[in-house]
Order: sequence, then structure tokens, then C-alpha cells
Amino acid sequence: MTMQAADTAILEAIERDVMWPEVIEEAVRQAVDLLEVTSSDADERRHSLGAELRAVEEELSRYAEAIAKAGPLDSLLAELKRRESLREHLKSELRLITLETKVAPLDTARITHDLRERLTGWQGLLQRETPVARQILWEVLVGRVTFTPRGYGNSRYYEFAGRSIPLGNARRRY
Repeated sequence: MTMQAADTAILEAIERDVMWPEVIEEAVRQAVDLLEVTSSDADERRHSLGAELRAVEEELSRYAEAIAKAGPLDSLLAELKRRESLREHLKSELRLITLETKVAPLDTARITHDLRERLTGWQGLLQRETPVARQILWEVLVGRVTFTPRGYGNSRYYEFAGRSIPLGNARRRY
């Protein structure tokens, strides 16, 4: 079997067995969900961080009072430093959330459209860019794809088998 015939057969099998419209739509939905941060999510996170920051600041105040009354104790000083570090981290997280909410919201309709086009046009791209296709398949497949000659006389064909990471096992005849 020629390498070109093998490449074509594998790409056709993936298109037929994997790239169903439902699979493409689910992949697009999951990608957009990962990118989308709603304002309610940001508000909830901001509220949670604010509450945690207030609690840490109260603890810092209590540690300062304890040190003032008892004099410097190593364990209190170590805990005070840890809490101050946590306070700075929480303030940084709050600043980041504030910046994220000021950024223009994602154009999810455009992103969805672009992803859908890229996923549905994948085979043409991979057939034009065979080295890229092989590299992508190398990342997705586990082990080798094996080709086994079958049939007799004029009705000869190859059966190939391979395993992909998320897609499970596949076996097809060509």
C-alpha cells in the first residue's frame, strides 16, 4: 500500500467515524465554555476573595496584638509572615479579577463560527499538509497503525487498526 493511500484511508476513517456534527458541536461548546467567564462568576470569585482577605486581615491584627502583649515569639512571627504573604496573594487575585472584568467580553458567536469552520475543514487542510497531518495523528494515536493485507485474487484490500487516546479503538477495512 502506498503512503498516500494509507494517509487518505486513515483521514477518511477519522472523518467518517469521529468527526460527526455532534462531536464537532460538543467540541465547540466545550471550547467556548472554557473561554467564557461570566460576570456573575467574576462577582462570586471577587466576593469570595474579599471575604477571605478580610478574615486574613483580622487574623493579622490579632497576631499583632498577641506579639505586642507577649513580646516576639518565633511561632507567632512565622505565622504573621505567612498570613502577610497570603494577604498579598489575595490582593493580587482581586486586582486580576477586576482587570478581567474590564476587558471587553468575548465575541462567542465569532469564536463559535471560527471553531466550527476549522473543525469542519480539517480534512482538506490535513490532506494539503500531509506532514502536519502525520504530526497531529502522532499526538492522537497510541502506538502504531497496523495494515494487514486481506482478500484473494482481484478482491484484495487492507484492513488497518489503531488506537487513539480519547476515541478508543478503531478497525476498518479498505
